[in-house]
Amino acid sequence: MNINDIQGADLVGISIQTLTAIRGYQMSEQIKNQLKIPVVLGGTYATLNTDEAVKYADYLVRNEDEFTFLELVEALENNISVDDILGLSYMKNGEVYHNPTCPFIENLDMLPYPNWKLIKGMFKTKETMINSYVYPMQITRGCPFNCTFCSVTPTFGKKFRYRSIESVIDELKTNKKKSQKFCFF
Repeated sequence: MNINDIQGADLVGISIQTLTAIRGYQMSEQIKNQLKIPVVLGGTYATLNTDEAVKYADYLVRNEDEFTFLELVEALENNISVDDILGLSYMKNGEVYHNPTCPFIENLDMLPYPNWKLIKGMFKTKETMINSYVYPMQITRGCPFNCTFCSVTPTFGKKFRYRSIESVIDELKTNKKKSQKFCFF
């Protein structure tokens, strides 16, 4: 990360997984302390380790965060309290607060397709060789099983939800690059 790339941002969101948590925490602290920009953490690791992760950010979005993040942005833009935003955790006066969990999204077709162009270097072979050849897609969420070693059920719930075939095909027609010969579902 080049800190100059985010200077002037109003808010920075960082998704962390187990392998990226330490670096995500370092980035968050650097952004907060040097640039004085509020930071939101999210992702599977943040969801499953909320009390740890929230200490490194101004806000933390848990589980499916699409609507939580949007509500947070709107609250911050309008100087409204975040106390009632479902799925949000935050520090206030040195204490951790966890708002109630946001319900899981029933209709995954209502979510927009990812805008991969916003990720610097996403399709440059030198920087991310795999993304030049593989198109990543999320087409399902949830799992009816609750395996002790797996993060899917605690993060996305037990109800299996999926996108329609039409939505999947449309995303492939809209987003997939010709160089991406494979799809990762």
